[in-house]
Amino acid sequence: MSSGCEELNKLLQTPLAYLEVKDGKPYHEPLLDHLAQTSIEIEVLFSNRLRVLEEKTRDTFNWERGELLEFAKAIGLLHDIGKASRKYVEEFQRKQRAEELKLTFPQHEIVAGILIYHLSSNIEDSNARRRARLAARVIARHHAAMESRHPAKVRDDRCKKEFLREVLEKINYSVIEQVRAVCRGHELCEILSKKPESRVVREGNFCTDFVEELARTSDAPKSADRVHDFILLNALTGMLVVADNLVAYRNRRSKSTTDGSTPLYVKHWLCELACDCASDYW
Repeated sequence: MSSGCEELNKLLQTPLAYLEVKDGKPYHEPLLDHLAQTSIEIEVLFSNRLRVLEEKTRDTFNWERGELLEFAKAIGLLHDIGKASRKYVEEFQRKQRAEELKLTFPQHEIVAGILIYHLSSNIEDSNARRRARLAARVIARHHAAMESRHPAKVRDDRCKKEFLREVLEKINYSVIEQVRAVCRGHELCEILSKKPESRVVREGNFCTDFVEELARTSDAPKSADRVHDFILLNALTGMLVVADNLVAYRNRRSKSTTDGSTPLYVKHWLCELACDCASDYW
């Protein structure tokens, strides 16, 4: 076995955010590193904006001082947790060996959203449950602008739902435990530590229930009491998109090829976010 194959096989035993084999050489980004850096990027870029949004939505969500920032950082730590599934690695290993291969994670954002959404059902505190479901929707939408990645594309696609169920069944919960340690007991990470029974995932309506709820709540609100929820959904999604893409672009551009549209994608979201604290929104 060549040293390149040995290196690749070793990499596949660890959780990854990115892996590409180019000219026989593997380039990668560890998942835990990516999650931690995305969380830090959210704090660095958006802490002031989050303080403003916290003040404006305090009565709706009962935020304590500084709590929305910690909430956004926890979202950053959890946004790609769906990638911690052996299903993706198995799919990669089934591909024909070639000089150029890429590990892909289709619908990983929906997987994380499904887990948070359904595990939050057991939360008695209605505010905590509402915040958890907001986080689930934010995470599930952070690739929605990409082709075929909007949650609405999953709603009516039986094949995608079956694939999501397989991904959910093969989540590596040891990765979640490592993220939980970094979270320092944040309620979102504690929710994910409650592993659902395999039988419930296999036989239940995990995917169907969530994508239908997501499709309903991603639209503009029709009642005044949902406006704050909608504004935070859009703002937090934009912050996550910007932080996620900046971290990925910075870590991967010098190692291998990357998505050349990333800087433009980030610029678009920065423009979208420019108005989320404007008085016209309130």
